[in-house]
Amino acid sequence: MKIAMLVPSWPPGNLANGIVTYANYMVRELRRQGHEVYILTANASITEVGTIDLKRYQRPRSLWRRLIFRLAPDRASWCERTELIVKAITELKRTSGLEVLEIENSFGLSLALSETKRLPIVVRLHGPWFLSKTERRPVYDAIREYLEGRALRSAQVISSPSRNIGNAVSKRYGSKITYRVFSNPIDVPTERWSVDSCKKHSLLFVGRFDLLKGADLIFRAFAKVAETHPETSLTFVGPDCGIEGQTISQFAVQMLSEKAIRKFRFLGPLPRDSLAELRVSHFVTICASRSEVQPYSILEAMSFGCPIISSGVGGIPEMIDSGRSGILFPSEDVQALTAAIRMLLEHPEIAAKLGASARAQCINYEPAKMAVSALQTYKAAVTKFHESV
Repeated sequence: MKIAMLVPSWPPGNLANGIVTYANYMVRELRRQGHEVYILTANASITEVGTIDLKRYQRPRSLWRRLIFRLAPDRASWCERTELIVKAITELKRTSGLEVLEIENSFGLSLALSETKRLPIVVRLHGPWFLSKTERRPVYDAIREYLEGRALRSAQVISSPSRNIGNAVSKRYGSKITYRVFSNPIDVPTERWSVDSCKKHSLLFVGRFDLLKGADLIFRAFAKVAETHPETSLTFVGPDCGIEGQTISQFAVQMLSEKAIRKFRFLGPLPRDSLAELRVSHFVTICASRSEVQPYSILEAMSFGCPIISSGVGGIPEMIDSGRSGILFPSEDVQALTAAIRMLLEHPEIAAKLGASARAQCINYEPAKMAVSALQTYKAAVTKFHESV
């Protein structure tokens, strides 16, 4: 098949983003199986075969366009981005016989593309806004949820990494919405976590410092753990997006004792390749998100065989069998998170069993299997498209 995927950035490694990571695995495997795959992005750092930089289709903005961008930047950006994508897929269809486009659900961008009737569209549920919002912005939230709902109701085919998320979308936007489920793909590396070689009493968090990722909960739990296990350390990897106007440094000073602060490291955003050493050298990986679809922060930890403690939100319970391949705690329950951390610190043999089981479970996420499911989804979209035109 001849397939296009819209991604926020390319090539992989420039941006810590689950959509880019998903596309990296999927594109590589689909190409290995003999399919032509094109990447559409407005943030291409290098030009390579099969990568279409959307900025090449951008024209100078007229006075009227500049005024619209000033008055309504979100709406103007949405319209311009749609225009660039339409130009790109029109050219690819004419020159290469492009058959289908896969696009994320954000901002309801797929609606305008579907209405052009240029190409079959597959909408991938990477994070519906009604599940992801953490700050109250009533007007913005209402508009974005409305646009995403219209787009999903009109989509030819929807795919989801998680059945829980697909069900939530159907409940929110109408029971007539149907979807196909196939997981995000991941490889299992040769390197693996070991209880004998990791740094005991070390905790690792990979994610943004914000409310959605539950970074505030991580600090509160670490503060409590440090009271009874003062040797415990916390390493935080990810961008500092702020919480209620506070930076991560300000928040740490407010939440942690002087002794605990000395055991805290903030490394900021790191390339994905740099995380492998951190994953295998830390004792426990923690996720405290308030909403997730199927996060690579957990998938990657599973692939290395790391013991994992996570909130049981969204699609995570479909990934982790609590007590067997990790430990799940109720969302926002700091006491339960603290108890889980203390239990593993005191019982490393349990942590080792959880990590081994998580790694073995990654056979369910092999890229070759996920590519087969994706192709079936693309073909369904092509069939439905031709039936409707």
